[in-house]
Amino acid sequence: MLNHITDEALRALYWDDGLSGKEIAQRLGCTPAAVSMRMKASNIPSRHASEYPPTDKQKSAWKTNGEKLSHSPASIAARTTNGHKNLGKRSKKYEFGGHEKKRSDGYIKVYVPDHPHASADGYVMKHTLVMERHIGRFLREDEVVHHVNHVRSDNRLENLRLMTKKEHQSLHMKERHAERRKQAC
Repeated sequence: MLNHITDEALRALYWDDGLSGKEIAQRLGCTPAAVSMRMKASNIPSRHASEYPPTDKQKSAWKTNGEKLSHSPASIAARTTNGHKNLGKRSKKYEFGGHEKKRSDGYIKVYVPDHPHASADGYVMKHTLVMERHIGRFLREDEVVHHVNHVRSDNRLENLRLMTKKEHQSLHMKERHAERRKQAC
């Protein structure tokens, strides 16, 4: 069925009617993957995540953790200063109000879907949030947070160091070089 629709009609369904790829696939009797491939082949740009209406799951998370949060640095500082004091309706069980998960590589991620650096699934690394609270602003694109003792789940401020990506890479190269020299002896 997808072969019988013009590029203009597909663009209209997606952009003008606001249908998702899944909804278009259901309407045309094909798979969402086929719709996606056709849109890419037809150079139909995809919408940014912010252009989609919130899902029921997002609305439920906002209800549980508090209303959708502002992206301003002042807002994040107010939400995260002094532990739970300014969390309002957000869950007081967690330091930053969102659900925490430990990744297989040892890092802890926190569910903060409205954070500008949130991943596609709505999570932000906890060490990033701790450092942003400390400095009162979001990290710049060229900044990273280094764990001094190399324990990825140790997110105490005294164990975190703000560095540029270049400084961080250089530090790890020096550490690897020193480790190789020590093993050679």
